[in-house]
Amino acid sequence: MKFADPRFWFRLTLLDRYIGHFILLGVGVTLLALVAVFFFINFAGEVGDIGRGTYGLGTALLYTTLGVPNLIYELLPLASLIGALYALGHLAAGSELTVMRSTGLSVPRLVLSVLRTGLLLFVAAAVVGEWVMPWAEKQGSSVRSEALLEVTYDVTESGIWLRDGNEFVRIRKIMNERKLGNIQVYRFAENHEPNVLQIVKEADFVDEQSGLSGWELRDIDELRFAEDKTERAQKSAERSRSQVQPQHVQLLAVQPEELSTLELYRYIDFLERSGQDAQHHQQVFLERFAQPISVLIMLVLAVPFVTRSSRSVPVGHRIFVGVMIGIVFYLFDKTFDHMGLVYHFHPIFSAFTIPLIFLLIGVGLGLRRAA
Repeated sequence: MKFADPRFWFRLTLLDRYIGHFILLGVGVTLLALVAVFFFINFAGEVGDIGRGTYGLGTALLYTTLGVPNLIYELLPLASLIGALYALGHLAAGSELTVMRSTGLSVPRLVLSVLRTGLLLFVAAAVVGEWVMPWAEKQGSSVRSEALLEVTYDVTESGIWLRDGNEFVRIRKIMNERKLGNIQVYRFAENHEPNVLQIVKEADFVDEQSGLSGWELRDIDELRFAEDKTERAQKSAERSRSQVQPQHVQLLAVQPEELSTLELYRYIDFLERSGQDAQHHQQVFLERFAQPISVLIMLVLAVPFVTRSSRSVPVGHRIFVGVMIGIVFYLFDKTFDHMGLVYHFHPIFSAFTIPLIFLLIGVGLGLRRAA
């Protein structure tokens, strides 16, 4: 079959290049405008943290800038729909699309031409989601955490390491910002000799009206190192006066957006083996595949709106329709993702339901226009 031949999809004719030029230009301008708007919204959200720790205006600006790849990744489907409607509407308003169709350009052939351009956007979305966005998100989280945290930390594959005075703490399981599990506390004496090792099953952050809030450690296996012997003891509970706060834990938690697809797959396996909830990470993992596909779906959805009454419908009207449909897609997609986490939908259902619905809408409109 010719559809199975990769050369069929990348064999661009002069017509494909002409249409593709306008689509890429429209998507690029639209994406630039959308990213600029959301950039300033995100920057405004960081202003409230300026002054905490060493988090200043420059740090807030750097953190927001490092979030741009994530904005590009999230907004590319919306920009693809609006940009394609603008580009095809511009061709229709100038009667160029009418001339193309009068010379034998069918609706399926127009869809194919749009999809050939869409493959470039598909690859761009995949590259940003796989390499650029995880790196930028990781750097951004590091910049923000270092400025806001009052303790030294490091995030490794073996867990989160914190230095709190003479204590080194490794956290391997985070249920939420106020509940931790599988903790190791290494306490050193003033001469830097190891003093105490505590292996803690779980810890809960407890608030007290007296202001003496702290971590309640439970099921503790403790080793004390002396010059000539080692003492072992077990405790059911103990109060820790660590400077680590729940907001610190929230900042240090590994976010799925910071991981590449392969790293995300390995981290999901780690969460499942350690008995932690991996649904959010599984959903983000599947969205790495759904997001580039959504770009193609949005491009296909734009075609039916310009294949009927081409000259009678103003370009501005098409852009308005594209904005409305794109916003509905964006809101429904994000809302459905959150609903999936709340109601424990299967991650495949959460990731692909909305793109599939809009694909069916596009196909239905295309068949109606062709009828």
